[in-house]
Amino acid sequence: MILIADCHASPRRGNEAEFAQLLDQLARTRHDVVFLGDILDFWIALPGYEKELHRHFLQWCQRESGRRQVGFVEGNHEFFVARQHATAFSFCAPDEHVDGAGRLFIHGDTINRADRSQRLLRAVVKSRLICWGEQVVPGATWVAKVIKSHFESRRPAMAKYYPEAQVRAFVHAWFARGVKAVYMGHFHEARVVEAPPGRICQVVPPWCGTDLVGVIPEGGGPAEIRRCQEIPAES
Repeated sequence: MILIADCHASPRRGNEAEFAQLLDQLARTRHDVVFLGDILDFWIALPGYEKELHRHFLQWCQRESGRRQVGFVEGNHEFFVARQHATAFSFCAPDEHVDGAGRLFIHGDTINRADRSQRLLRAVVKSRLICWGEQVVPGATWVAKVIKSHFESRRPAMAKYYPEAQVRAFVHAWFARGVKAVYMGHFHEARVVEAPPGRICQVVPPWCGTDLVGVIPEGGGPAEIRRCQEIPAES
């Protein structure tokens, strides 16, 4: 299984071509794929907001989910994807997903409970009321730009902060519920969290700016961090 986090693909970042190459490379492998959020830099999955980049990604996921598992969990830069496009994926979750092997996939932006402003903002902008308003209220596209600007202004400060105690408490609570492994992104660095024997918690590094992905071996265990081009193509 290949884990991909924080691509932040967008025209603003100028990495659309590289992201298309990533998808092409993934299509040549035989592995299942899970996208751990913030894959497209700012994605409001509603009519009038989606562009060619969003449509291309959805078409890829729809096609590839017919021949492998393709999972998606929303990040803090994605809105209403699970509500609008669940059928394009093998699984698509707004918050987290636990699979049949007891593996939890989550973006990670809800873990730091001390970051109350982020949690409140997330609850508001992903609410049904905002979903309705962005479709019918005049000027809603301006509101979307304000939200996007807020996320961009927070990124430099938050990227430097890894809430170690909060992450450890979060994953151990899930271990107590029977989860065997936790995989997340969001924090823009690679980390392996201390866990009881037989349990795993791993923060996957961002693909954006690194070209790195996580590869879970067939027998399970920690994901190897590798460049996507190094993953063998299907023979």
